[in-house]
Amino acid sequence: YVIIRYWHPYFALCLGVISRILIKKSIFVIAWVDNAYPHESMPFQNYLINFFVRSCDAFMVMSESVKNQLIDSAKVHPHKIRVSPHPIYNNFGTIIEKQNAQKNIGIPDTSIHGKDKYILFFGLIRSYKGLDLLLEVMALEKIRKMGIKLIVAGEFYHSKNHYLDKINLLDVNDSVIIHDQYISNKDVKNYFCAADIVVQPYLSASQSGVSMIAVNFNKPMLLTNVGGLSEYVNNGSDGYLVEPNTHSISIALQDYYNNNREASFSNKIKQKKSLYSWQNLADKFDDLYKELKYG
Repeated sequence: YVIIRYWHPYFALCLGVISRILIKKSIFVIAWVDNAYPHESMPFQNYLINFFVRSCDAFMVMSESVKNQLIDSAKVHPHKIRVSPHPIYNNFGTIIEKQNAQKNIGIPDTSIHGKDKYILFFGLIRSYKGLDLLLEVMALEKIRKMGIKLIVAGEFYHSKNHYLDKINLLDVNDSVIIHDQYISNKDVKNYFCAADIVVQPYLSASQSGVSMIAVNFNKPMLLTNVGGLSEYVNNGSDGYLVEPNTHSISIALQDYYNNNREASFSNKIKQKKSLYSWQNLADKFDDLYKELKYG
């Protein structure tokens, strides 16, 4: 069988034609679907998506929310779909000491310069990822008093000036560290190991590669309860799942730091890593093929 990776309707015609050619040659095609529908809509997307899904034999998705999109909107039969969580990104090196990681990205040694706490917003900066919301959290008086600092690491796909203006307006310049650049593979570990917790205040989501980098480094996450993100954490046990608003995010951060949750959350993450293995994903592809091809 052939696996076709699908993530955006822009590629639907091309990938759909390739799939139909393969099927005519009696080759079974499984679409590995990141997002059934794009985070930012485009013209003719429904036509393009429907063309692609009608061109495939089966579908692997990484969250229940995407499965439901395929069933409800694209009218794919549930029998043709399997869910396997986004596998761990384990190609970014090993865990390093927090102070060394902070030094590597230019943060002063906290043993000398006080008790600052660091949270991480990582990845491409797009509107739906909720950085606006997180900046508003940073401006709250309780968060200011706790000495929490926000590291923003990634390239801006939305106006950088928009965020800089908001940082100035909220007067959080001293609390926000921006590294607006592509983060190379060798540097990824420094950002995740430098932070106490990874915060993803997304307004919409299907699943998240950033979350799987966090799992690789045993790093607790604060996620908003949107799309497939709800499937990554057990709220209050190994991370937080909150509503996408400043109050809920603020309460979770206060609980995390005031009750010293990092060690216990990290240990719980270690215990469930096997759920996100590449071998688990490969086995599910094989099972899907054998079941639909040979009954």
